[in-house]
Order: sequence, then structure tokens, then C-alpha cells
Amino acid sequence: KALIDLGRPKDAIPLIEQVEALRPYAAVDRLLASQLRMQADPSVETYLAGVRSNAPLMPGGMMQAMLVALGAGRMADVVSLGRGLTVSMPEMRGSWKVEGGGPSDNADIAMRAQIAGMLAYGLLASGNAKDADATLDGAEAAVSKATEPPPPPDRKSTRLNSSHVSESRMP
Repeated sequence: KALIDLGRPKDAIPLIEQVEALRPYAAVDRLLASQLRMQADPSVETYLAGVRSNAPLMPGGMMQAMLVALGAGRMADVVSLGRGLTVSMPEMRGSWKVEGGGPSDNADIAMRAQIAGMLAYGLLASGNAKDADATLDGAEAAVSKATEPPPPPDRKSTRLNSSHVSESRMP
């Protein structure tokens, strides 16, 4: 940081790269290195390169990167980021359940729709109307499926019969 503050950002870059090389799987160190790199070179290219290199450890920045690329008119980056970004919940094994702490189903649906919308916009702006339409059709189908009400319960399974009633006698 001192080198950047002294107006020597080019001298700071090799030191930032050393931090990244020494602890490549430490998300906090990678985040600090990215912040320092952005101070040394605040260009959109540097930001997008940092998000891409940190994506395996910090995937949450990918959607923000799509917004930055969209705002900068970099449609090829919007498409590239959007095609590489998926939102999925891990599948449960056996009787284990995730309780609390995770995003709600509605937030998951909304995030998928936002990503699809940005991707479709990037595709359309890049001249690829066919893929843009397919992306929107897929998002619409996914939202419809996720928001449709559950089927009504089977009437036979909800009726009480004699096997469900226990007899008790008063003494």
C-alpha cells in the first residue's frame, strides 16, 4: 500500500503477486491482493481479471462483475461471465437437511433470473438474438416451474379409515 501511496504502483505489482503466490488458496489474502491491485490499477480490465482469478475461492463476485461489465459496455465479458455462472444448491444425502443460513428458494430463483436477464442482454447486444431468446425462454420455464403450486394431495391418503383409529375404552 505504501508504494501505491507514494505514486509507485508499478513497483507494488510484483509484491502483490508474491502475496498471491505464497497463499493461493487463502481467500482473505486473495481479497487483499485484489484490493491492492485495484488501487494500483483501477481499470475495468484489472477488476474483471481479479474477479475471474478469484472465482474458485470467492464465486460471489461473479454477478457483481457481470454488472460492472454491463455498465462498461463490455458485452463479450457479460456473455463470458454469464455462461460461466450457475446458481445451484447442493444435493442432500440421506436424511441430512440444511437448516438456516442458506438463501431462500425465492432468492435463488430471483438470482437465476437476474443472471439470465443480464446474459440475454449481453447476447442480444452482441448480435446473438437466437441465444438471447433461448436464454430468456429457459429462465422463464425455470421460474414457472419453481413457482407453480404443488399438486393437490391424493384424497385416498388423506381419508381416515378404521386402521387409523385406535379404540380406547373407559374403565
